[in-house]
Amino acid sequence: MADVLIRFYKWWHGRLRLKGAGLLLKLVAQRYRGLQNYPLSVPEVGVVLLDLRDMGSFMWLNYAVDGHHPEEALVTIIHALAKPGQVLWDVGANVGLISALCAGGDFGFRRIEAFEPNPALLGSLRALLKDSSCVRVHGIALGDCETKAMLNLKRGDSTRSSLVDEGEESLEIMISAGDVLIQAGQAESPDIIKVDTEGFEPQVLAGLKETILEKMPCMIFEEFSSLDSFVMSYVASGYRRFFITRDGYLTIDKNHPVRGHNGALIPPHINVSHMMV
Repeated sequence: MADVLIRFYKWWHGRLRLKGAGLLLKLVAQRYRGLQNYPLSVPEVGVVLLDLRDMGSFMWLNYAVDGHHPEEALVTIIHALAKPGQVLWDVGANVGLISALCAGGDFGFRRIEAFEPNPALLGSLRALLKDSSCVRVHGIALGDCETKAMLNLKRGDSTRSSLVDEGEESLEIMISAGDVLIQAGQAESPDIIKVDTEGFEPQVLAGLKETILEKMPCMIFEEFSSLDSFVMSYVASGYRRFFITRDGYLTIDKNHPVRGHNGALIPPHINVSHMMV
């Protein structure tokens, strides 16, 4: 039955471009276990275990259908910034889309450190990335100190889980500081940091203060608009502020059509002229 429903989705949503199939899958998945741990084969990536009760899984399903996903602009920017042998930190890895895509192709990363504290996602995330020689999955959140905290979950949408915003339910998770992990040899120092932590970004980078001062990595954010004072503190220390356009370019014009509120902080030694619009 699960295979039939997935084929229907690919035909209805992928070929006919009609709405409604996603809602059908999500409704059926509430009661049918075959859609709660569905093994989807994604070309050039591997087998992704989908829980179609959760909106995050539809990112992989849609990518398998037509090659598109909501993180295209971020992945394009990461690809343009990446140099062979570098280290990427995927903070808030969720279903592993960015980590898996950046581990393949010609990105050339020596190591990808993927951080995801939600235990409901860790099984499929580790299964997806287990054969990757460069990706290391950490089942913790990053913050400004070693502690425990409550992760607030949004029912049916793991992409909006937050340590800041309220949710329908919550669970206790571990938080570690990035600088501590690097000093302990548990993670490699990043050249590029992608952060998507639903409002917890200031704490994440506060825990990487020493690393940022020493190495000045590129920093890419899923959400920029609510972090103005935080972002400007880095601009004052020499970073340049950019917005990310829908087609994966950088712009300083916040009125330019951008992908959501995505943005980047780029250190002065990185040439981004070829990425500008």
